[in-house]
Amino acid sequence: MIVISLMNDNIDFSHLIAFEKAAQNGNFTHAARQLGLSQPALSHRIGLLEETLGRRLFLRRHRGVALTADGEILYEAVTASLARIREVIDRFRRQDAHPRIRISLDFAFGTLWLMPRLTAHGLAADGIDLQINSGHRSPAEHLRDSDIAFVLADPAALPATAVRLFAESVVPVCTPDFLRDHPQAADPARLLELPLIHNETPADDAWLTWHDWATANGIAW
Repeated sequence: MIVISLMNDNIDFSHLIAFEKAAQNGNFTHAARQLGLSQPALSHRIGLLEETLGRRLFLRRHRGVALTADGEILYEAVTASLARIREVIDRFRRQDAHPRIRISLDFAFGTLWLMPRLTAHGLAADGIDLQINSGHRSPAEHLRDSDIAFVLADPAALPATAVRLFAESVVPVCTPDFLRDHPQAADPARLLELPLIHNETPADDAWLTWHDWATANGIAW
């Protein structure tokens, strides 16, 4: 039994459901039949609800019932709340019917590597609800709320369950016109003489810097 605490009153959730069904039908007998109750049992629940609220919710008539002004106000609130609850429950059931996998990755990696493979292998339409969250974030942020995370990081900084896909290859690039005007760009040791474009990122970011590249290639920075 679910009980909703309102200030000093305890409202039984089943009483609200009985109230909603009776209001929709305008008849206690029909409402009771739909809920699998006897008419006296449903009347008792609504009577307890009225007693708890200190309000008359229905006007009893010979061939049915009608909502009072207070009943109309409560009905509007109850139907909106129950509709939201049913919507959430329905979403849970759909998720159970179609397994959901949350994937977190960098936008460029997702666009250039993952998405073409999902399409080529038909995984995106294989009865699985894929939720892809892309963005330039730290490995810890990618791992926090996902089932699968593709991250650029030092393997030693990742959980033991991480699987290495491949290493990256990083090379300096420039336009043909720039190379024509600066032929020394063909010599890695002389790159530092040229204007370089820097990607400013947080200190713990895994992206390589020019300093990292120079060090890896034995060039004094």
